[in-house]
Amino acid sequence: MMQLTDELYKLLEEKAGVFSKQVYGLRLSEGGTDAVGFALLLVHYGYLDRDSAGDIIAGQFGRTYVNLGKTLYQQDLIARLPAELAHKLGAIPLYRLGNKATVGMVNPVDEK
Repeated sequence: MMQLTDELYKLLEEKAGVFSKQVYGLRLSEGGTDAVGFALLLVHYGYLDRDSAGDIIAGQFGRTYVNLGKTLYQQDLIARLPAELAHKLGAIPLYRLGNKATVGMVNPVDEK
């Protein structure tokens, strides 16, 4: 889980504008302290678009957000990672440049 810190909350608030009391209440009841969960609530209620939320959260963790629907990837590289392992790890290889591969991950701060 990616922790929803006060700093991250403020960054999301600055980008999304003023939240309604309902959304703030959802942070406490449904979103809790999960940064991704809270960002998805903001997206769901139309306060923020998914790419902006992803950029803000990724930036806080020193990562880059990738929208898989808008990203070019190398099919042959994807085929090298067995589907079962990709699902277990929450990862997908996107592209390779030289001897380095870029991997998309569901939770890039997960150490497994």
